[in-house]
Amino acid sequence: MKPLAAKILPRLFILAINAFLLNWIYTVEFYPRDLKKIDLLDSLQKVIPQSDVIYFGESSNFSFIYEDYDQRRISDFITDYFPGLQVGTVNKGALHAGIYLRLLKQIPPEAPVKTIILTMNLRSFSADWIYSKLENVLQRDMVLISDGPPLWNRFRLGLKAYDNKTSMQRSLQVKHALKTQALPVEPPCNFPNAAAWIETIKKSPTYPLIDDSVAKALAVSFVINYGFQIDTMDNPRIHDFDDIVKYAHQRGWQVILNILPENTQLASALLGPCLKKLMMSNAELLTKRYESQGAIVVNNLELVDSSHFSDKKWPTEHYDEYGRKMVARQIALSMKNLYPNYFSDVFMKSYFTCDYETLSPFFLTLRKDSTCSRSGKFAERLDTNNAFGARFVRHYYEVKTLNPQKITASGWFTGNYQPKDVKLIISIEDDKKQSKLWTASVSKDMVENGKWASLQVSATIPENFGPNDVIKAYFWYTGKNSVWIDDVNITLQTENLIAESDTISSLIEN
Repeated sequence: MKPLAAKILPRLFILAINAFLLNWIYTVEFYPRDLKKIDLLDSLQKVIPQSDVIYFGESSNFSFIYEDYDQRRISDFITDYFPGLQVGTVNKGALHAGIYLRLLKQIPPEAPVKTIILTMNLRSFSADWIYSKLENVLQRDMVLISDGPPLWNRFRLGLKAYDNKTSMQRSLQVKHALKTQALPVEPPCNFPNAAAWIETIKKSPTYPLIDDSVAKALAVSFVINYGFQIDTMDNPRIHDFDDIVKYAHQRGWQVILNILPENTQLASALLGPCLKKLMMSNAELLTKRYESQGAIVVNNLELVDSSHFSDKKWPTEHYDEYGRKMVARQIALSMKNLYPNYFSDVFMKSYFTCDYETLSPFFLTLRKDSTCSRSGKFAERLDTNNAFGARFVRHYYEVKTLNPQKITASGWFTGNYQPKDVKLIISIEDDKKQSKLWTASVSKDMVENGKWASLQVSATIPENFGPNDVIKAYFWYTGKNSVWIDDVNITLQTENLIAESDTISSLIEN
């Protein structure tokens, strides 16, 4: 026995040393490169070092509407309320709390992060999401940051040794859950489970408010995605969020949970009150559960009107520009007491400025140029390839509370130009892109290089300014050379004004 042990033990020791060395070589030389190939992990590593706050989200964070003037994300709109506060973003379609938890554990102790914001998507608690075919890709991306030696995890990744079920297997899991997860039976909602509810919709030619096949298919989708009662004992998302809040407390982070808006109006139109009651009940359960655990819960379930959802043939959390801004505002308000020295309620402001040094709320398409500037280091260059300056844009929905009666725009410019080459424009457009314009333009000979001059234009906002209208203000250059624009200011006057005609100022030299 001893001779055999004498032979085996040294070999095992050598094998262990080799495994240790190979793991060390992989960890130092190859592991960082492999992490960079996974976009989710790479984006997390990039935002960690400079972020006070990190927003974790799925596809609800993006714009899917080409017509949106401002294509930015919900997380970007939040930063407008906290100038100087560093807000990072980690987002990818189909993310859920199970993935968030594993990402959070990658944040090192020395990171400046103090607050984490996590989307809480009701659909992510459904069987259709829990057993989604997209889970294979998400689980694959998480293998490299699983517990255990990095080399071993890389070996597992190569063998696909993770939750990698076939589409058929996942479909069977969904069907089983729809049949076995009980629903509260309260008239007129007399369905023992989602499968029975779906069968009723399919068989009844006159199911409450559905009169065509497209509407029926949409109604079935709504039941699949929201027709459940959250089981706090068995639902994996509940366990994930419980672990997240517990882990965040250990790290000293403040947790903000963003219950996303759902299209409850469309759900009610298709299915009557039953589904909406379930959705509201689940949102209330989540709110109470996690507020009791010390998290800030922002219940936005019914915040966004149906008209601001981009998808009409499938239940999603994809919103237009105004919808995303509304979600961002509610989150920002929930953070107000956490960062009182940074908070600025841009939504209720009436004065805005763009100096091209940093992003400016409601100014779109900033093109910085360091050739010259009136203040700071940057201005915007306008020429034949870039004729329009950064646009100030505000929708009726955004300013209706302010009830502005007049808008004044002013800004500075310099460069080579002829009379009328440089114009400052205020435009009020309706949804058909029909505009009413007020314009101030240069009315004198060329000004020598290096001399800054300003234009100002004011306009009374029409009494019929309504839901489909947009206010814009911007510089327009029609010359053949180049000019630079800087220090653009916008004022929305909200007090009762004495009736006066729209004004255009003369050129003022500085």
